[in-house]
Amino acid sequence: MDNRSRSQFRLSDYLKILQGRLCPAIVGEYYLERLYRLTDNLPGEISTFFGLECPMASGRKDADFLFCSTQQERHTAIIAGSHPVVQLPDNLVESDPWETVVKFCQAWESEKSDLNGGIHNLWLEFDVGGSDGPWDPSLFFGLEYDHNPTVNEVLEVTKRALHFLDRDALSGPRLKTLERVFNKVPDNTRIFQVGVMLARRSSACRICIRGIPPAHLAGFLADVGYQGNLDELSAFIDNTNGFFDSVALDLDIGDEIGDKVGLEFSFDLNDDALSRIEGFLSHCVDLGLTDLETMQSLLDFHFVTHSGEESGLWPEKLLKQAALFGVGSIGFIACWLHHVKIDFHPNKPINAKAYLAMEAGRTKVQDFVSAARRA
Repeated sequence: MDNRSRSQFRLSDYLKILQGRLCPAIVGEYYLERLYRLTDNLPGEISTFFGLECPMASGRKDADFLFCSTQQERHTAIIAGSHPVVQLPDNLVESDPWETVVKFCQAWESEKSDLNGGIHNLWLEFDVGGSDGPWDPSLFFGLEYDHNPTVNEVLEVTKRALHFLDRDALSGPRLKTLERVFNKVPDNTRIFQVGVMLARRSSACRICIRGIPPAHLAGFLADVGYQGNLDELSAFIDNTNGFFDSVALDLDIGDEIGDKVGLEFSFDLNDDALSRIEGFLSHCVDLGLTDLETMQSLLDFHFVTHSGEESGLWPEKLLKQAALFGVGSIGFIACWLHHVKIDFHPNKPINAKAYLAMEAGRTKVQDFVSAARRA
């Protein structure tokens, strides 16, 4: 008999704490209910770092959901089915994409696996905004760089992971395209995530590259064989330079590099972050990528809520976890705009999405007050 719990603490409990901040400013009520339906099936122990992918176009109030899981915090053991206490609902993992995710995590959890030590984390992403459900995951795995691996070593980990997830992603032309991009990556640059769109039944994989100087991105794309027009991309970078702190490049790897190119613009959370974010979003408004209402909602999504101020909204499990941290402890959820992704496509208008981050944790009240006073 299996005595493990289908935990009563759900990932939706975090969203319900934030409901007043999310709806209707960020997500419409109809789509918030979809998010609840998805996250009601996910144990709350599966992640402490999660977020929303929100289209920024005027009038859009839908959102996709994504969450991060790590080995260190035993999240992936839940997915693999090896956690001693918590497990996923049986009916959740019956689809082919979920079965693939479970087997991938089982391989990663195994000490004998070729994946062990080469992967840092994984993200599961659900296209909640686009369908009524049930929703299958797409998977992104984060590559490990703690031991300064060579490009070839990172490529080998990537190929081993893709072998588990989608062998078609390694078929002849696709493998050559993947190897070409890896071999062209400059020094001091990292391919930090690789994604497989399991829910979309696509054999193209997506790679995310961090560290290429913004002024060199167009040259890199031309060097790896991208065929699209780079003028619009270069102009956007030039016109927003000074507002963002870093930019990552997203490429779809098929038989050739996909037509769509994504740029992820991130902002360091320092003293002038909000003014720089406002400047960046204002440029998006000028281009018609979003409107002033959405811009203000994104600016307002920078806050910390804690169990000391709204304990009635916090589930018992989180209150107990805070108490176990010691006398004078509270639970908190920090919320911020993680990055804005701009998609460029040769035959379509450019498109903007906001990625909103939510991270849960525990801290001492005195540390929380001291941090607030310094802010």
